[in-house]
Amino acid sequence: MAGKRAGYLILGLSLVGMVFSGIIFGVGAYQSLDIDVEEEAVFSGASGSIQVENYGYYSAYVASEYACEDVEVSIYTEDDEYVWEYFYKDCDQFFDVDGWTYVGYFSSDLDGSLNVDSSARILIVEDDLVDDGGLAILLSVCLGCCGLFGFVIGIVVLITAKEDATKATQQIIYVDSRSAVVDNEPPDAENPQEWWGDLSDS
Repeated sequence: MAGKRAGYLILGLSLVGMVFSGIIFGVGAYQSLDIDVEEEAVFSGASGSIQVENYGYYSAYVASEYACEDVEVSIYTEDDEYVWEYFYKDCDQFFDVDGWTYVGYFSSDLDGSLNVDSSARILIVEDDLVDDGGLAILLSVCLGCCGLFGFVIGIVVLITAKEDATKATQQIIYVDSRSAVVDNEPPDAENPQEWWGDLSDS
């Protein structure tokens, strides 16, 4: 009985955790996407250079009249021998904002400038995991994982408790059936000769 209670308690807390995880994720995603791209832009144009920070993370947008697939973007640095490309194209519509289409992202491994070439005017904004709901999204993912793990544990505890209860019931029935056999034995079963003798006398 205690095992079943513990299982239901773990199950309930896990479900509550997963519900809160979904709510927090929704709030964080809304905050992340509810940005003014033009106001937050650190670069605007089709070519030029952008100042970046080491370990910086940036997203690029193009005006919504353009399709992501039709826009070519290159963000790079070069030396005497190589050209190092930083931009990753990503046409995930989830990150589109009002009036602007998300076309991709890049991260930097230097303090300095990178070259920008694009087939259309783009805006580049610096992403911040602490601001704009990023922290809320990370928290929701952690909470959701914990809730899912707890849900599995709760199911295992309930199944184990049910199996233990079934075994206990079978043992009780077995003991009762043996008692019934013992109770139904004739009172004089230990002395059959005397029992037959009484019959012959009658």
